[in-house]
Amino acid sequence: MSSAFNVRTALPSDAEGLEKLHKLAFADHWPKSAFEAMLNREQVFALGGLVNDIVEELSGFILIQVIADEAEILTLCVDPAVQQRGLGHLLLDVGCKRASNAGALQIFLEVGEHNNPARKLYEKCGFERVGRRAAYYREAAQGGAADDALVMRRVLTASQL
Repeated sequence: MSSAFNVRTALPSDAEGLEKLHKLAFADHWPKSAFEAMLNREQVFALGGLVNDIVEELSGFILIQVIADEAEILTLCVDPAVQQRGLGHLLLDVGCKRASNAGALQIFLEVGEHNNPARKLYEKCGFERVGRRAAYYREAAQGGAADDALVMRRVLTASQL
């Protein structure tokens, strides 16, 4: 994992930057207002990744919801300019630790069946496939047919953190 990145808590004031990153990553991206609303919910937290604190603009983020003893990664985005350099892995690691500290025993996510880079990252970070949601993503990245989502889970234990 690269030490070229730093992680900080993302705040409602970061909503515009989160929207911008989400737009780069997803055809069906979320608006600024959705990020503002989520970041004001007690059960939701976001972590932003910065390149060496040199630039104030976030280069990636993870948004996680923790309810009772379960957590869900709502979305994870990394700027294409810094992908494959360890930021996604770092955000997942720090996010899983924070979810565990908030009482989560396991964490779930959905990923497009054909999103191979993301699936490989999640598998590398200890997530395993536990289900499928048919036609979950309305628009495929290249404008094709809807894509199924694979439901993945990571059990959060002290030995994994």
